[in-house]
Amino acid sequence: MKKLTTLTILFFAAITAGTAQFQKGQKLLGGSISYSTGTTKTDQVSNFNSKRSNFSFNPSFAWFTSANRLTGFSVGYGRNKTYQEQLSGSSYQESLSGSGSADVFTERYYPVINKLFFTLQGRLGVSYTRGKTRGANGTNNEVENQQRGFGINMGLAPGITYQLSPRVLFDLRLNNMLNAGYSRTTSKNVKPGTNASKWTEESFAVSSSLSSGTLGSVGLGFRWIIK
Repeated sequence: MKKLTTLTILFFAAITAGTAQFQKGQKLLGGSISYSTGTTKTDQVSNFNSKRSNFSFNPSFAWFTSANRLTGFSVGYGRNKTYQEQLSGSSYQESLSGSGSADVFTERYYPVINKLFFTLQGRLGVSYTRGKTRGANGTNNEVENQQRGFGINMGLAPGITYQLSPRVLFDLRLNNMLNAGYSRTTSKNVKPGTNASKWTEESFAVSSSLSSGTLGSVGLGFRWIIK
């Protein structure tokens, strides 16, 4: 018990004694870029083939408005293409979609020990998607649909940041403690010569992860102080 009390005192003393390593006006650059492609081919009875490719680009920029508070924004672009065909049944499906997003965020840094910080980030973002799907089921019954959608999302997420060097930060982002989001997607059949149809999907969700449990997802990344 005495050892536990001593460790507790030392822990809170470290939090109190920790000092921020940042300066007002410092700027940070971060983000991600990814590309993937793949194919699937089978020579069995099903004769199933597929191709897929994905590209995304998400840069972010931020600046310190004080020694322990960061404000910034990020933008994103994504493109996804898939093609599947069933040679034995002369059926196929092809889809192409693109998406764009924009976020603003603010982040507070709480010193724990030298160069190690507990962080709390609040974020508000919007997104837009647009896509097209074409296909046939083997009986010349072709379909062609268009989809458009948008969403808005806000969240509050804790994390840990370690300053690897005067210019490089390592970030560990945990699940959102609080999250709320709304999305709306509209699809319509645009195949000439068919009966036009249109349908809309809407969703709204609020969630929290304040209870204990396993970590569903953890974000890892680096940011660079450019000034």
